[in-house]
Amino acid sequence: MANKLYAMELLTEEVAKDVAANPQEWMRFLNTASRLYRYTFPEQLLIYAQRPGATAVASMEIWNQKMYRWIKKGSKGIALIDNTSGPKTKLRYVFDVQDTYKVKNLGRDPQLWNLNPEGEQLVADYLQERLALEATEGGLAEVLHQAAEESVQAWLPDAFDELQMDVAGTFLEDLDEQNQKVEFRELMTNSVWYVLLNRCGLDVQEYLELGSVQSIYHWINGISMPTIDNLYALSDLFHVPIDLLVCGNRKPLALCDNAHNESNERVYEYYERIKNGRAA
Repeated sequence: MANKLYAMELLTEEVAKDVAANPQEWMRFLNTASRLYRYTFPEQLLIYAQRPGATAVASMEIWNQKMYRWIKKGSKGIALIDNTSGPKTKLRYVFDVQDTYKVKNLGRDPQLWNLNPEGEQLVADYLQERLALEATEGGLAEVLHQAAEESVQAWLPDAFDELQMDVAGTFLEDLDEQNQKVEFRELMTNSVWYVLLNRCGLDVQEYLELGSVQSIYHWINGISMPTIDNLYALSDLFHVPIDLLVCGNRKPLALCDNAHNESNERVYEYYERIKNGRAA
C-alpha cells in the first residue's frame, strides 16, 4: 500500500507539471475538472490521469447504497489520496458510472446537470442577482466571465506569493511583479471562465480563442501563427482592416481612442513585437 500511495503522489506531481507546461493539456484537464467540480484539485489531477473521460464519479458505497448500482466485474477503481479521514494518509478508490450497472428494478441513473438554451437567461439573471454583478447584454457567457473575474480577484492576492515560486524557466521570469500579476490574473480568469462555459454547455472556442494570452505568446515565439479567426478578432479590436495586420513592414498601427485599456495595450504590444520580427 505504501508503494502504491507513493506512486500516486508522484503521479499527482507529474500530471500537475504536464498540464501546467502545455496549454492544450491544460484545457483537456479543465474539460475533466468541469464535470467533477466537487473534487479537490489534486483529486481532479488523479482522476484526469487515470480516467480523463469520467463523467460521474463516486465511491463503491455511494453507488451501492444510494444509487443501487453494482460495480462491474473487473473494473479498476480510480485511486485518490485521502488525508482527511485520520492521522495517516491512505488511498481511497472511486468509480465512474461507466464502471457500474443498475440493480434490477431498483438502480438509478445519476442526474447529470445539463443546461438547456431556454434556461440560459434564468441562470444569468440568478448569478447577476446572487453575485451582485453588473448588468450586461452579453448573455450568459458574459455573466460567467464576470463571475470568473470576481472569483479570481478575491483569490489571487493571497495566492500570488506561492504562484511566484513557479515562474522560473517561463516567460513570466522576465516580467516585473505587476505584469506577473496581470498574466496570472488573466490565466486564472480564463481558466475559471473555461470551466464555467464548458459546464454550461457553451462553445468555449467561440469566446476564448483570442482571450488566452498563451496563444499570443506562442505567436511571438514562433510556436504557432495566428489563425484567420484570430486576425479577424484583432481587426475588430483595433477597428482596422484585416490586411493591415498582415502587411509586413507597413506603417505601425495606431491605437484608437476607445482602445486604451490594459488588455488592448498589451495585445498591441504583442503585435508590435511580432511585427518587428520576433516571431519565426
